[in-house]
Amino acid sequence: MLETLLSRSQGFSRIQACGWKEGLEVVMSGLSKKGAQKHHFRARAAERLNIRIDKQGIHDVINQIQSGKAQFWKKESCRLTHFIVKIGKEQAICVYDNRRHAPVTVMPLEWAKF
Repeated sequence: MLETLLSRSQGFSRIQACGWKEGLEVVMSGLSKKGAQKHHFRARAAERLNIRIDKQGIHDVINQIQSGKAQFWKKESCRLTHFIVKIGKEQAICVYDNRRHAPVTVMPLEWAKF
C-alpha cells in the first residue's frame, strides 16, 4: 500500500489526499536535507514571526552567523547551535546546522529560557 502511495506515477495529489503533512511533501518534491531545512525555516518564520523571508533573507541570516554578528545563545549538539539573529526589525532565535551551513528553524525571542 505504501509503495503504491509513494510511486511517482501517483504524484503529489494522491499523497495530499491521504492527509499527509508537510514533511512527506518535502521528501516527494526532491529537496535535499539542506533545502528542506531552509523550507522549514521560511515556514516557521511566517508562522511564528509573521515575517516573509526570501532567498536573500536566508543569506543575510547565514551571513550574520558566519561573520560573528549574531549572538551565540547555546549549543544543542555537535550539529545544531542556537543564535540570536536580527530578521527584519525583530530579533529571533535561529537554530543553525553547522554541518550544512543552513538555518533549520526560527523561534520568537520570548521562547528563550535565559
